[in-house]
Amino acid sequence: MDILSEANYQGDQVEVHDGETFTKDDGNEKTEQVLAAKSYYAVFPNVFCYLQDYAHEYKGKRAQDINGKECKNSTGPGVCFADADNEAPQCYIEDGLLSPCGIPKCIWDYKCYSQNGVNYRGDETTINATKTSYMIFTKHFNCTCESWNDDFPTKHPGTHPRDAGMDKYGLRSVYCRNPNPEKYSQPWCYVGVGQNHDLCEDFAKTTASEVCPYTKKCNDGKILHTGGRQNLRESKHLFSVITTFMTFFLLFMTLYKHVFRIVIFVSKFE
Repeated sequence: MDILSEANYQGDQVEVHDGETFTKDDGNEKTEQVLAAKSYYAVFPNVFCYLQDYAHEYKGKRAQDINGKECKNSTGPGVCFADADNEAPQCYIEDGLLSPCGIPKCIWDYKCYSQNGVNYRGDETTINATKTSYMIFTKHFNCTCESWNDDFPTKHPGTHPRDAGMDKYGLRSVYCRNPNPEKYSQPWCYVGVGQNHDLCEDFAKTTASEVCPYTKKCNDGKILHTGGRQNLRESKHLFSVITTFMTFFLLFMTLYKHVFRIVIFVSKFE
């Protein structure tokens, strides 16, 4: 479980484990932080399951392989581990013999995000954008996230994968993440130009970053099916076009009606 010093999952963080107890003046260096905590949440991903492509972050305590054999290391009992991101956790059951642990892949923080999205490791890469012309015409379109390694079209010093303190946020490729929980309460990204290049480059000049609307919170009871998202955007755009047309049509009819009355009025005096 993660304990935080401020509300809304912010502030200094300390990790506590099953079976630990904390009492005032017990000499434990974590006790003061734990007793003063304002928020906390249980950590499921990479404890009871492992996150796809982030297996090296697995920190569970399972000590048996998939067949129930005890894990070992050079000095005694061992635990399951993953050296590479693309492999499932495993352990040594004999000298030099590795065996899979049978730990399942996570759904939480992969198909959806928990809490404020700091632990989200899913593969969502899209934000919504708009362009307004002549103050009435609005175009809706999607933009791909900017790579966390890049600085185009937006420079973002301090939030690159190798910047100090960023290793815990899983910044990789163009995936939505939340390395700024003080500002955002869900995964977000910088606006990139992987699709709709010119439109997105212009949008990025006024809006450097945006939340990722297609990520859903795990406790909503829903996991988003991403199929048809473009149709949704096109439907909204079509609705906007129809609304604008109807507005101009009504304006035209109103003006026509008044002009027609004026013509009739003038013709009476001729």
